[in-house]
Amino acid sequence: MKKYLVTVCAMFLITACKPKPEPIQYGFDSCDFCRMTIVDKRFGGELVTSKGKVYKFDSIDCLDSFYHRANESFAYVLFVDYNQPGTLIPAKDAYLLFSSELHSPMGEGVAAFRDRQQAEEMQKKYGGEIKRCPLPIK
Repeated sequence: MKKYLVTVCAMFLITACKPKPEPIQYGFDSCDFCRMTIVDKRFGGELVTSKGKVYKFDSIDCLDSFYHRANESFAYVLFVDYNQPGTLIPAKDAYLLFSSELHSPMGEGVAAFRDRQQAEEMQKKYGGEIKRCPLPIK
């Protein structure tokens, strides 16, 4: 019995320490950079450190500023998919639309999309420029 208890505890510790993203609680979570409450489900992102600490942001601008000031390594860099509000996508796979016509929470006008075609469709509506993630992500 003691042998099984030790195994179960070890499995729990291994899975508990594994870094993983967590859902943004809109209307409750605050941006870890600007401290504003995160409310717009079309914008934002999340950083998860290699130790499992989760940082949440109301805009990609805030995430970018925080990322460049942090002295931590990140296991996950995620953006909210503009077309699937509240859904996090890996930043390395995202296409970013920079447009002054997008009214993102911090006013920089940046939105993330899962694929280029979706970004191009929004570009027709809002103008701007499509880029890949500028963060140095592994």
